[in-house]
Amino acid sequence: MYMPKRNSRRAYLSGVEDINLFHTNKFIEDITSHTRRKIIIDGSMLADILSDIRRLLGSVGDMLLYYQGFSVGKYIYQNLRGSHTHDYNVAINHLVNIFRQYGWGIVNVDSKSNPRASSLIVRIYENVECLLAPKRSKPNSQLARGVLAGFFSSLFNTKVYVEEKKCIAMGDPYCEFILLFDA
Repeated sequence: MYMPKRNSRRAYLSGVEDINLFHTNKFIEDITSHTRRKIIIDGSMLADILSDIRRLLGSVGDMLLYYQGFSVGKYIYQNLRGSHTHDYNVAINHLVNIFRQYGWGIVNVDSKSNPRASSLIVRIYENVECLLAPKRSKPNSQLARGVLAGFFSSLFNTKVYVEEKKCIAMGDPYCEFILLFDA
């Protein structure tokens, strides 16, 4: 059982010798930006959490993950600072950078897609949600699908439907999403 000692740089694990987890508080400062603290979670831990949600809640778990992702996508867009919030290229670069920096995956928005058209194609390579998931016969990216729907619905101020056509958990090399915009 993890039991950190207050005001100490050392953490103690029950039944285990003292382990020095951090040499300085500099680590915590390095993972804080815009006064918001970031956390680090092991990919296997995340895979277990997502798997348990799906196993325990079934399709309700998938729906929960989608709506949590939708909230995250809206949050990502809302925190795009400055006067360029509605600039398509700036917004896309922001989304791509967030995915990359947080280790969620490598996002590619099809450059041949017209942002004013009724649809877009988005691919996520190394999608952490699917990379560590057990093989499935259907798309697995409910969280990422929600993030895309929340982000793009905020960017275009319209309802966005996101359908996953390819998925790493199904054996595809990337997760591919078709985004359809309400007219």
